[in-house]
Amino acid sequence: MFDWISDAIDWIGDGISSLWDNTIGSAVDTITDAIWDVMFEWLFNLILVLSISLDTFYSNKNYATRKI
Repeated sequence: MFDWISDAIDWIGDGISSLWDNTIGSAVDTITDAIWDVMFEWLFNLILVLSISLDTFYSNKNYATRKI
């Protein structure tokens, strides 16, 4: 008897959901993708610099011990 009320509520919920997905949701997805890209690039550069520093440290250490 009151199935039309639940249908109306579902219709309103679907409208709000599709509005969110087409406007704010897509903007939020774009922003979070950019944040993840920057974070992974930072992490990659950190690991790269650390590995180069470690390699340089051991190269200099070996050179110093051979020099003696």
